[in-house]
Amino acid sequence: MRTKPMGKAAPRYIEIAEKLESDIQKGLYAVGDLLPTEAHLCKTYEISRFTARNALAILEDKGLIQRTQGRGSVVVSLQTSMFKDTWSSIDELLAHAGTVHTVFESVKEITADEGLAAKLGFAAGEPLIQIDGLRYQKEGAEQYPICTLKIWIPAQFKSVVEELSQLKGSVAYLLEKQFGKQSTQVDQAISACIIHRDVADQLEAQEGEAALHLVRKFIDDKNEIFEVSESVLPASRFTYNMRLRRS
Repeated sequence: MRTKPMGKAAPRYIEIAEKLESDIQKGLYAVGDLLPTEAHLCKTYEISRFTARNALAILEDKGLIQRTQGRGSVVVSLQTSMFKDTWSSIDELLAHAGTVHTVFESVKEITADEGLAAKLGFAAGEPLIQIDGLRYQKEGAEQYPICTLKIWIPAQFKSVVEELSQLKGSVAYLLEKQFGKQSTQVDQAISACIIHRDVADQLEAQEGEAALHLVRKFIDDKNEIFEVSESVLPASRFTYNMRLRRS
C-alpha cells in the first residue's frame, strides 16, 4: 500500500465524522442504536451546529447511518460503502473530495489532439496539464483504492501542481483559491466498462471485472471548461443515489 503524504489538518467536521465512524466500527454503537444528537455533538466537541450536521452527513453518505426527522441518526450498517455518489449540489460534491485521500502519481504537459479535445471539451491543439493518481478511502485503520483518477486542466493553471502534495480536497479548490475559477455547473457522465489489467493492478481488483467510467467537466460562469476529471471505479465499490427536489 502506498504511503500517505503529510498534508494539512483535516476540517473539523471530517475529524468528528472519523471519530464517530471509528466508534461504530469498534462496536460502541450497534445497528439500530442512535448516535448523539447534533446538540450533544456541539456540546461535547465545542463545534457549531453546521459542523455537527456536516459530520453526520458524511456518515450518512457512507451508508453507516440514516437520519430521520424526529428520531435522529440511526446506525444502519457497520461497513461503509467505499464510494457513494449522493450529492445534490456542487458544494457537496467538492466537500466529498476532503473525505477521501488522493495520491498523485504523475504530472505531464500534453497538447490536446482532436480525439482528446472532443472527449474533454477543450480546443484541439490546446496545451493541457494531465495529472494521474489514485483515490483511497479509509475503513478503520486500513485504506483501500476506490478509483483511478485523471485530471486535465489548461496549462495556464500549471502552478497548482506545486500544491498537490499538500492537497486535502479537490483540484477545483486550488483553481478557485489561486485563480478564482469557481464552478457554476458540473456535467457528469457515467458509463459501464470493464477493468483492464493495468487498472486492475492499481485498484487491487480483478481483470475483466465490471466497472464504471465517470467523467466530470467543471464549468465556470463564462461557460468555459476549466477542469475535467476521469475515474474508473470497480462496480462493487460504487453506489449511486439520486435526490430530486421539486422547486
